Amino acid sequence: MWNPDAIALMDEKIVSEHFDVHIMDRNTERPTAKVELSKGEFLDQILISCRFARKIKDEASSVSDEHSVNESEHARDNQSNSNAHSSHVNDDPQQQWYVEQELPVGIPFDVCVTQVDSPNIVFAQRFPPSDSDPLHCNDCNDLTAKNGYREFQQLQDMYDFMNDEEGDFVRLLEDIERPTKGMPCCCYYEEDEAYYRAKIEVLQLMDDPPSAKVLLVDYGTSSIVPISKIKKLPERMIELPTQCTKFEIVGLKPPEDSTPPFIGDTNWPTESGHVFFKEVSEQRVIAEIVDDECFPKKINLFKMVTDDDSGERNKIHIGAIMDTMGHAKFTPYS
Repeated sequence: MWNPDAIALMDEKIVSEHFDVHIMDRNTERPTAKVELSKGEFLDQILISCRFARKIKDEASSVSDEHSVNESEHARDNQSNSNAHSSHVNDDPQQQWYVEQELPVGIPFDVCVTQVDSPNIVFAQRFPPSDSDPLHCNDCNDLTAKNGYREFQQLQDMYDFMNDEEGDFVRLLEDIERPTKGMPCCCYYEEDEAYYRAKIEVLQLMDDPPSAKVLLVDYGTSSIVPISKIKKLPERMIELPTQCTKFEIVGLKPPEDSTPPFIGDTNWPTESGHVFFKEVSEQRVIAEIVDDECFPKKINLFKMVTDDDSGERNKIHIGAIMDTMGHAKFTPYS
């Protein structure tokens, strides 16, 4: 039976549209044809690129790669037996999924903010120590620290392997036969010109070409990628827990006198976003999870600030810093 999303895609491409039908073989019970759309695209190739169809070769005819018009009509007849509003839930029991990294609750730990959706919604990675950049927090009581540092190094090694110009990793990647929401995958991120672990968040099958919104699971960045460039991720690379977590900073709200322009559909002024990003980007900061039973997890986020007079280093909540500058309203969590 045809995937309901394939039917929806065909509806978009051919219903009430002008197209050409090229008869390929009349000497069969069901004549075969190629459907050429107005932009010179062929319907069968679009279905194949979306993993809704596969190439076939019939010894009785010279036709390959396509489905007949009659098959499309048959698919429409079967649509009433299918869910036309598929949620893209993968029903494959063999599909492997990502798991989240383990983080401490109520114990401060060092992080690096990798993505800012708004000043109170961020993605962050655990930030291991190095000889030149030691920890802000004592991790003696953090039972997740040792394993977290090891996983972070595994991630760096994985990405070095994936993007090795002399390796065969990319060339050997397989296509995803049936992309579904939440599915782990590997995709090319054009801004960095590199390959990353990702998961499919939204299928945009009506786009031209068909595409998907993916989330880079180790950094929190989202990107729109053609489905043809989304590849199957080897199972051994799915086993490593995702190394980036989405957080909400508690007590941090937009300033009361907020004025446009705003960040997306939030009430955060874009200027507040710029100031927040400058305060936290490319540096070691401190997170403390105060509630891990919600999504996103709720945290306090602190920055180490040097006192101009004494030279002492003090831990200051990023909300207090933003409030003092007039770019947020902050109420300490209790």
